[in-house]
Amino acid sequence: MYFVHSLKPLNNSVMKKRWILLSCCMGISLLSQAQKNRQAPYTAYLFTYFTGNDESVRFALSNDGYHYKALNNNRPVLGSDTISATGGVRDPHILRRADGKGFYMVATDMHTAKNGWGPNKAIVLMQSGNLTDWKTHSINIAESYPQYAAADRVWAPQTIFDPATGKYMVYWSMRLGAQDSDKIYYAYANKDFSALASTPQVLLHRQWVQSA
Repeated sequence: MYFVHSLKPLNNSVMKKRWILLSCCMGISLLSQAQKNRQAPYTAYLFTYFTGNDESVRFALSNDGYHYKALNNNRPVLGSDTISATGGVRDPHILRRADGKGFYMVATDMHTAKNGWGPNKAIVLMQSGNLTDWKTHSINIAESYPQYAAADRVWAPQTIFDPATGKYMVYWSMRLGAQDSDKIYYAYANKDFSALASTPQVLLHRQWVQSA
């Protein structure tokens, strides 16, 4: 902040000049900060999806967020057999990094056409700087965390940036055997988005939703 100090009263003319100077300084400061934060304008919406039992990641593009056109002639943009343990992925969710320098994507590691609806125990973490080249890691929750060895439904992961911790939180639906109910669990991803850096914890229980 710009302060004016004086030991004697200022006449209106001086006050006006100094307020103009103050306003100019603040305006230049705000403009400079805006220029620093400015990024290339976004021009379209990207949607990630899969079709039927052909469980692969596909992309579609839209200019208005309502009407989408499939990219790559509606063919997969990632080969599920190379990024998953089961040979298929479902429920892809994509997120632009908070710093604007890349993208994170998560998906259910699941191939219902081959293995039916369960059990499935893993999710896939993916990262890319250009939406073309991806580094991927399949995370088997049941094997990585003994307390969740009974997990038979690990579904529909999504990612959100947590500004309080500066980390990316992954959350998903999980059931620990047929006698359990589906709950929403969460864990923080590591710095490379290649693994979970914290033990999954319950975020939301179905009973809480029903009573809310």
